[in-house]
Amino acid sequence: MVATWPSTQSGRPYVVCTGGEPLLQLDTPLIEAFHRAGFEIAIETNGTLPAPPEIDWICVSPKAPLVLESGDELKLVFPQSDAPPDNFQGL
Repeated sequence: MVATWPSTQSGRPYVVCTGGEPLLQLDTPLIEAFHRAGFEIAIETNGTLPAPPEIDWICVSPKAPLVLESGDELKLVFPQSDAPPDNFQGL
């Protein structure tokens, strides 16, 4: 991944883990490998699993009852009768 990162890109390289539920695949060795390579790690999660503290940015896109109680970003498909925005003010 480092070799394919554009040399003209400014700032720290980053990787976004999404699709399905990334917390089912994202384990400590992979997180450590990304960080050793200098990458910032972001995830988009449905919030049903706890996230390791080493994740740099968490976007919660709820689709089921939440386990995560905090994140850096909230992604909602609106309108959803079972997921009104007011339910996520604390997130």
